[in-house]
Amino acid sequence: MSFRSEIFSKAHRGHMGISKCKSLLKDHDQMRKYYRSRKKPLAKLKINQEVLFQKCKEIAWLPTILIEFLGNRSYMLKFDNGIMYRRNRIYIKERHYSKDSESESSQNDNQSTIHSNLSKTF
Repeated sequence: MSFRSEIFSKAHRGHMGISKCKSLLKDHDQMRKYYRSRKKPLAKLKINQEVLFQKCKEIAWLPTILIEFLGNRSYMLKFDNGIMYRRNRIYIKERHYSKDSESESSQNDNQSTIHSNLSKTF
C-alpha cells in the first residue's frame, strides 16, 4: 500500500481528520521534491567496461568487468574466476586510472619496443 493510499484509508476510518490528512500529504510531497532536487543522475556504463563493485557497504571496492545491462539500474558483473553478480548501479562505480600508472605502462611499452628493436638489429 502506498503512503498516499494509507493516509486516505486512515482518514476514512476516523483516525485523523481530512485536514490532517491533506497536511501530511503536502509534507510528504515537499520531502519528495527536496529529495529529487538533490539526487544526482548516475552515468550510464558500457558493456565490457572495467568497473569497481561493492559487495556490501562495509566491504572495499573490488575490480570487475561489466558484462550486461539488465534494466533500469541493474547490471551483471563478472569476476576473473567466473563468479557473476547482479547489482544496482549505486554499488558500481567507474574505474579511473591514475596518470602515474598510465605513464609507467607507456614507459614499459616504450622500453620493450626499444629492446625488441635492438635485439633485431644485432
